[in-house]
Amino acid sequence: MRSPLTSLSPALFASCLLCSGGVSVCGIPVVEVTEDEERAGDDGDNEDDGDDGSGGEGSGDEGEGEDGGEEGDNGGEGEGGGEGEDGGEGEGDGGGEGGGEGEGCRDGVEVIDGAATGTFNSVAVDDEGLLHVAYSQVSGGVIYARQHAGGAWTFEVVQALPVGSHPAIAVGAGPDPEVHVVYPGPSGSIDHAVRDPETQEWSVPDSAVAGATSARVRNLEIDDDGGLHLLYEASLPFVGVVSLYVHKPAGAQWGNVEQVAVLAQPGVFYFGEESMALDDDGVPHVAYQDDLDGNRDDLGYAVRAASGWATEIVTDVGFVGGHNAIAVDDEGTVHIAYTDLAAFGLQHAHRAATADAWTLQTLDTTDNPDGVALATGADGVVRAAYRTLDFCRLRAAAFNGTTWDAELVDDDHCALDELSLAVDGDSVAHVVFHGSDGDDLLQATVCP
Repeated sequence: MRSPLTSLSPALFASCLLCSGGVSVCGIPVVEVTEDEERAGDDGDNEDDGDDGSGGEGSGDEGEGEDGGEEGDNGGEGEGGGEGEDGGEGEGDGGGEGGGEGEGCRDGVEVIDGAATGTFNSVAVDDEGLLHVAYSQVSGGVIYARQHAGGAWTFEVVQALPVGSHPAIAVGAGPDPEVHVVYPGPSGSIDHAVRDPETQEWSVPDSAVAGATSARVRNLEIDDDGGLHLLYEASLPFVGVVSLYVHKPAGAQWGNVEQVAVLAQPGVFYFGEESMALDDDGVPHVAYQDDLDGNRDDLGYAVRAASGWATEIVTDVGFVGGHNAIAVDDEGTVHIAYTDLAAFGLQHAHRAATADAWTLQTLDTTDNPDGVALATGADGVVRAAYRTLDFCRLRAAAFNGTTWDAELVDDDHCALDELSLAVDGDSVAHVVFHGSDGDDLLQATVCP
């Protein structure tokens, strides 16, 4: 059965929760959602799509189609779609060209929250392949959305208004992980809230960084030991716009703030971005746009060493790095995807752990790519997701070791440039983005 709680939009849920005392939500008793809850509503009550890969309008393990299809093994068969084990196949609505084959993966886009009035989001995937999303809600503060087995989403308020608009999320190990969310808090600090998997309650936030007025959270990463790594941006008097980092070892307090790089001179509005990824040893690597000369034309890179942060310029050709994303693969090769306004395209810089020089190449120029996210999967493949300025499309690409294989993911929703990407244990990419043609928070699945 579907919990009554999941039938409310997060915006209404937030406002009701604030006045309910937690006993009921707008007169509806709060019902605990189990992991076996059936997928329902707009996000899952779809007659064209069944569990374990349905064909046509048939659904479920038996896959019996309403259009007269015969029973199949975990995949309906009939006029609505072809047959397939754990994945629809054919030209019908139930298993069209986007239908996965053999493993149950299907390309497609779903609505997470149909009233997510906001822009910024962050996604993480747990060991079970389930998604966890933190996002800002103009009318509700920082919201946490959790995907359950079967596909249903539930929503919780991490921090009500007033709160900043740049949250980031990280999840621990295990089937029911501890969830960490950081965000600009109401008192001028960067706050850190933790969701306890046993009580399913959020802790009273602690301050990861005090006195961080007007800070912009960029990344939160968690290492194999459970330590947290936070990257954020702030303006410091007489210094300028700087990229800053703070580490919280597992079981310890947040450490001292470290300066990664100076991004722009004092009094200059910084238009660029920074991104961070950890390598297999838990060492943070950062990409950023270096705008110290005011020309917005340098891509910078920094890595944390025992002696501090070592920085360098990757390239100063073109107007580069305004949007960027970074990943480190299993071999220790650093990959940076970045925009080049002069070339109207998305570029790729990569350097092996034993190399001295960066290799630069074009990632994609179709439709003028813009905001980008980067991630690696269990298969070691580096994957990118990005929107385009022309036609407002969502695209994705995978690096085959030499070149990038790019594809169109969605052109039905106008994707904003603040998108996030996570790759699960089956190397399926999940892109979370806001659609500018409405208030939807969406999730796109890109099969390997």
